[in-house]
Amino acid sequence: MWRSLRRLLTSAEGGVAALEFALVAPVLVILYLGTIEVSLALMANRKLSLSAAATAELTSYSETIDAATVANIFAASSAMLEPFDAMSLTQRVTAIIVDDDGTPRVDWSVGAGIEGLVAGSPVAVPANLMIANEGLVMAEAWLDYTSPLAFAMPGLRQFSDRHFIYPRVNDRVLWETPS
Repeated sequence: MWRSLRRLLTSAEGGVAALEFALVAPVLVILYLGTIEVSLALMANRKLSLSAAATAELTSYSETIDAATVANIFAASSAMLEPFDAMSLTQRVTAIIVDDDGTPRVDWSVGAGIEGLVAGSPVAVPANLMIANEGLVMAEAWLDYTSPLAFAMPGLRQFSDRHFIYPRVNDRVLWETPS
């Protein structure tokens, strides 16, 4: 009886492929979904970087700028996040002046979803960008990202980016106050 049972178990191969598939398929599905999630997160982070760069670039082409123009720049840069939800986007653009001592200070700052920096306060700038009596434009952006699949990356992630650029028209971008 044991020999016949052993012969039956060792010779029966009809369900081996189905069993192998049942063991391997969940692992492959998990890898596939994880790849999708990581790709979406990288795309959202890259779009945020492009949005911050566009904010700095558009601001740098102005001799003077006002609140309406900054609002339009913020709207344009948030549109760059499509197909991701821009409702959680927070942005700030800051004009920086490096004084005679080589200390970068805020000239003016405006934010969307966040307060602007205080005028005259020092700000951290990479050393290779600091030139005395020159201006800089700094654009910052933050995006709260929740994965649509919430599988490999459950919960909320906050992506951020900071972009510096020299003004294109003058040595600084001036804030235009309404008269």
